Amino acid sequence: MQVINGLQSVTTPPSNGTALTIGSFDGLHLGHRALVGEVLRNAQKHQILPAMLTFDPHPLQVLQPQTPVRRLFPVIDLQEQAEAMGVQWLVVEPFTLQLAQMKPEEYWLTRVKPALRPKVVVVGHDFGFGADRKGNLEFLRQLAGREGFELHVVPPVTLASDVISSSRIRALLIEGKVDLVSSLLGRPFAVRGQVVRGDGRGQSLGFRTANLASLPTTMPATGVYVTETLVPSGQWVPSITNVGSAPTVRHPNSDLRLETHLLAKGEWSLYNETIVVKFHARLREETQFAGIGELKSQIARDIEEAKAYWDRKKKSAGPKSP
Repeated sequence: MQVINGLQSVTTPPSNGTALTIGSFDGLHLGHRALVGEVLRNAQKHQILPAMLTFDPHPLQVLQPQTPVRRLFPVIDLQEQAEAMGVQWLVVEPFTLQLAQMKPEEYWLTRVKPALRPKVVVVGHDFGFGADRKGNLEFLRQLAGREGFELHVVPPVTLASDVISSSRIRALLIEGKVDLVSSLLGRPFAVRGQVVRGDGRGQSLGFRTANLASLPTTMPATGVYVTETLVPSGQWVPSITNVGSAPTVRHPNSDLRLETHLLAKGEWSLYNETIVVKFHARLREETQFAGIGELKSQIARDIEEAKAYWDRKKKSAGPKSP
């Protein structure tokens, strides 16, 4: 897949045109995947290039800086997921106030059309872009009639009568309901970051942890979770993760951090390495204990509960086929 930094970087437009979808695609949840699936089907039907146009930073970070919205996943995750689905071009348009103020027709005719030559455009039921989101479905229908491209509007994807959306996923993360988030994403929620040197308290407690500090993406509610961690060797290792300020050993108002303890035996050198932590289930809320001894006892119980979770998963999966 070709990743392109902005429409202005396209020097050679696709000769046969594109099947194109446009949006923030924050998390590439099941609703987004329905759009991509429609793009891929039409690209194959018309023998044109399947493409996505997205924006970074997230538009709400620019338009509502007083209440910034963090991405669910970093853009690199979108790149990986889109490529795995079969998208051939991903254009990441830098989002600015100047871009937000452009009239939709100007943006389309001066940037999108010459760079991508869309033959098929796929959008969701609530699509809108440009100044005051005037680039809505009615605008696209009129534009499609003038410019001669096909417009496909994909209806909302629902689960248990709820529309799947990034805002719904954020609300569930705030509640710590990572199991429900997985059902909306079609995969576990995950956090990616660089391991930094901590204060050594985990090792002193007998539970060595990998610590992530700078956390630019959305985080689940504080608490203790059953997780899996992708280590640099490419192996997914069962783990247990605390999200919070570790109030028993640090000041309760300390910065949020993520601390992961690997459950499998092994020697992994993780400092300064990038790891990915998948969240499967929440065990409990983060608690300030009366002392270190009480904290150690609770961590030991958390670890046993996490191991029991993975044992149940193995039994429910059944024996592997020969």
